[in-house]
Amino acid sequence: MDDVVLRQGKLTDASVLAKLMHEYDLYEYHLDKHCAPESLAKITKDTKRFLKTGIIKYTLIEEQGTIVALVNWRITKPGGVKTGALQNIIVTKSARGKGYGSMLVTWLFAYFKKHNCTQVSSFVRFKNKEAQRFWKSYGFDFSEQGYHITKRL
Repeated sequence: MDDVVLRQGKLTDASVLAKLMHEYDLYEYHLDKHCAPESLAKITKDTKRFLKTGIIKYTLIEEQGTIVALVNWRITKPGGVKTGALQNIIVTKSARGKGYGSMLVTWLFAYFKKHNCTQVSSFVRFKNKEAQRFWKSYGFDFSEQGYHITKRL
């Protein structure tokens, strides 16, 4: 793993991040037709805005200089409870099974704890069984038929 780097996203990463998120959007749409995927142009525009403003943060894994995994996240305070909110965790097909998703989650949970979050939440599509298995392995509780997931830190 000498050629593997975990780092924070930069504005210059926006187009690559948007492409990965758009591919994931298309995959989720294939599983569940309830939400139409956003256009690559809109995702790129939003990603640039989020990177510029810091509203949403991106943590990446690079393998030999290529971004192969990402998680986008932020810290929120719904109902006064400081919460780490995961939006997407994406690992490219070629990089799956190498522990990159776990690497991102481990780093992120430590970050959230360091910043006094008491829980983590995310959203998983009911038909995304692979994602459900992944999150259950980290002790997440599923509600609303598996869509909204939470875990106390």
